[in-house]
Amino acid sequence: MSKTIFLSHSHQPDDQALAKGLQEAILECCAEGTKVFRSSDLHSKQGVMYGEDWYARIDAEVDKADAMVALITPASALKPWILYEAGFARGKKIELQYGLVVPPSSQADLGPLSPMQSALFTKEGMQKVLRELTEFSGARPNAQLERVTNQLMNTVAAPLINIRRSGEKRQEPPPAFLKVSDDLLKSIDFFLNTTKSSQGTPEMIRRWAAAASLCSAAIPWLQPAVAQLWETMLIDDAKGMKLACRELNLALGLVEELTNIQPNQNLEDACSILGEALDRINDSLSPTN
Repeated sequence: MSKTIFLSHSHQPDDQALAKGLQEAILECCAEGTKVFRSSDLHSKQGVMYGEDWYARIDAEVDKADAMVALITPASALKPWILYEAGFARGKKIELQYGLVVPPSSQADLGPLSPMQSALFTKEGMQKVLRELTEFSGARPNAQLERVTNQLMNTVAAPLINIRRSGEKRQEPPPAFLKVSDDLLKSIDFFLNTTKSSQGTPEMIRRWAAAASLCSAAIPWLQPAVAQLWETMLIDDAKGMKLACRELNLALGLVEELTNIQPNQNLEDACSILGEALDRINDSLSPTN
C-alpha cells in the first residue's frame, strides 16, 4: 500500500525552497506511488490554494498521512501552525515523525516537538532520513540514495546559507514561561471557538489538544494530562476522558495562582478559552448526551 508523507514547514521563501527540494528527493527515493503533501506546492496545485479553507485542508491531509517530516528553522521553530500540525500528527499516532533541524537551529529548538525523531539538515542527516523514508515506503535503498542526497544538498545550498545567516541575526527571545503572545491567543481562540459539540467528542478533543500545545511553553504541566486525554479518547474510554478533563481543569486552575505573581492578561484569556472548551468536552461525555 502506498504511503503519504506530510511535510510541515514555514512559508518563508527559504523554508519553502527547502521543502520543495526535500519533496523532490523523497519522491525520487521512495517507492512508486508514494505521495508527499507540501502546503506551499501551488505550482502543481497540490498544496493549499489561495482562498481555500486552510484548516479543513490541513486537517484532511494530516489525517491521510502515514508519516510527518517537520522542518525546524529559526522561522518555524515553535510557531503555532507547526505545533498544530505536529500535535495533530501525535494524536493520530502517525507511525513515523521526524523533525529536521536546520542550522543554526538545534535539537533544543524542537521544544514540544522533542518526542519526534530528529536529524540535522546536513548531508549525513539527510541521507539517514531519506534511507528511513525509503524503507518506510516499502522500497529498498540503493546506490542512488547518495546521489539523490548530494543533489538535494546542492539544490538547497543557497537557502541553507540564507537561513543560517538570518538565524544568526535573529534576536527573538524564546517563548517565555507563563507568557502567551497575541498571535497564540488568536490561534487558540480560533481553534476552540469554531468547535461545537455537534462536531463530536473526538473532534473537540483533537482541537483542544492542538490549542493546548500552543501553550506548552507557557504552561508545561498541561502536557501529561493532555496525553492522558488523547490516550483515553483513542480507546473510547469515557470514564478515563472525564478523569483527564478533571486533571486538566485542576492544571488550568494553578495558572490563576501563578498569574498573581507574574500577571499576563493573554495567559488568563487563553486559560479561560481552554476551560470553557474543556467544559464542552466534559458535557459531551455525560450520559444524558
